Amino acid sequence: GGHPVADIEVDMLKVILEMYKNVIRTKEGKPVVMDDFGISANRILDRSRNKIKIDRERQFVHNKLLKDNLMLDIERGQLRQRLLWLGIVVSVMIAVLIFFYQRKILKKERSVRKAKEQLHSHTIRLKENESVISKNEALIRSLSVQLDESGELKQEIEQLAADNEHLKQNNETLRKDMEQYSRSMHQKDQELSAYETLIGENARLQERERFLTAQVIANTEVLDKLSRKSRYIDEAQWPEIVHAINRLFDGFSYRLHTDFPALTEEDVRYCCLIKLRLTTSVIATLTGISPSSVTKRKQRIKEKMSQQHRPAEIRKNQSLETYLWNY
Repeated sequence: GGHPVADIEVDMLKVILEMYKNVIRTKEGKPVVMDDFGISANRILDRSRNKIKIDRERQFVHNKLLKDNLMLDIERGQLRQRLLWLGIVVSVMIAVLIFFYQRKILKKERSVRKAKEQLHSHTIRLKENESVISKNEALIRSLSVQLDESGELKQEIEQLAADNEHLKQNNETLRKDMEQYSRSMHQKDQELSAYETLIGENARLQERERFLTAQVIANTEVLDKLSRKSRYIDEAQWPEIVHAINRLFDGFSYRLHTDFPALTEEDVRYCCLIKLRLTTSVIATLTGISPSSVTKRKQRIKEKMSQQHRPAEIRKNQSLETYLWNY
């Protein structure tokens, strides 16, 4: 099982040795059978050729196995990466849908509050009307007693009766509205219950999205190194980092430049690091400044973004981190 070339050299040396021995025998007058020698030499050469052939086949099979294993590892890695991406895309789509449901919830809650206010207002008006009707009826009874003595009271009694009829009709309208508000509130309460279930599901999906994003980052070498081996980022490394973040977060840096043109390239780089949910101390190490300087930089970035008045404007009481995580 040595090297094929070395085995051939050994076999050839054996043949040469046999030839030398035959020459000696010839000089000594001893008989030499050359046919047997030729057969022996051919056998040695055939064995050497077979060794070379077997070694080549063995090497070919070995190389093929290495290549197949390498391709299998690559395919597994690509499949794992695709599954992670698919999970993130699905989670994001569901989260977007639930985001719109949450907006509907706010509208429903406002509608419920308005219905409750209307019910309260109608109840007060209903009681006030009933009080006025009761007073008017008492006045009508009192005036009716005196009607025979003075015909002037008849017109006042008719006016009070007309007022009461109007108030009763008004009360009937109020009662119908209150019944409608009550039915609407019951229906909205059921919808709110369903929406609250969706909110809980959204929270779980967001948690899963964070997990899947962390998995993708862990499988993206340039991003994984940022959190595991925190060291200063050279200028030459930034394009690769930003490119990876753009792939992971749907053109994150391009969207920032479009929505917030006041941001500098360096501002966007800080935003990229924040998007990866890196801590202030890690960002300080990566950018070569102190944690307090990172905090001040975040404040300046937030001020610039607050002045843009975009549709997705950052709120005054919202941190830069939470805004960028959801951006």
